[in-house]
Amino acid sequence: MSYPKKRSDYLIFSSIGDSSNISCWLGDRNFDLWLAYYGDDKSDKFSSDCEFYIRKKGAKFPNFYHLYGQLKDVVHQYKYIMIADDDLVISAGELNKFFDIIDEQQLSLAQPAFDLCGKVSHKVTKMHSLSKLRYTNFVEVTCPAFKTTYLKKFMNVYDEEIVGWGADWWFSSMVEELDGFRNTIAIVDQVTCLNPLDSTKKNGREIDRIQNTETRQQVWSKVKQHYGLNIEEVARQKQRILSFDPVLLLKYTKMRAGWIALRLLERINPR
Repeated sequence: MSYPKKRSDYLIFSSIGDSSNISCWLGDRNFDLWLAYYGDDKSDKFSSDCEFYIRKKGAKFPNFYHLYGQLKDVVHQYKYIMIADDDLVISAGELNKFFDIIDEQQLSLAQPAFDLCGKVSHKVTKMHSLSKLRYTNFVEVTCPAFKTTYLKKFMNVYDEEIVGWGADWWFSSMVEELDGFRNTIAIVDQVTCLNPLDSTKKNGREIDRIQNTETRQQVWSKVKQHYGLNIEEVARQKQRILSFDPVLLLKYTKMRAGWIALRLLERINPR
């Protein structure tokens, strides 16, 4: 295994396949990029676009856990680390802005808000107009960004049987408790990303090939019982920090119009 070179204070890690959207993350960026390719293509086309690249089957958290065990001394040098789904639609410029905001605000755990036109599994994670960020008790597993000291603590207890379902409740509750339930977890509304709808994925969800939904739920129940985790799985907004940025309001208005158009199309052309 080659040794990664650190050039930034921020890192994004992702397990990527052949339908990834990481090309939009590339360009002028203030973060390093580590990729684990789980597909079968031999071209390794993204290997020259990142600071570290391996070929490894598996989901993002188990794969990061594997690398963490071998590269702790490098991982610990970063200030913030995002572990992101490879189909996330967001530009390098928006990711740069996101890292600047969470560092400035000294957040322990955060994520960009979700675009209304994409998948939103928890109401608290969708983008709010006239909001800079919202303090919450929860960040979703899709693209969590950790202050590295907290990711280190999570890796020390993480069970790699958890490939997705439940990981977010686990690390969110852990960070909140470690911080004494202060406002250190947030959804950043000034930066949005699109989490593609399942209906737009022609080959279905990649994670379902590793573990189906029912199995992921069962594994989470088993892990909670094994580790004695008593977690109330309710996502709440705690405090909202307002921003009257006209650009942000225009962005929200366009997003809302797009969401309405999508809903109308679904009614006209139901699947």
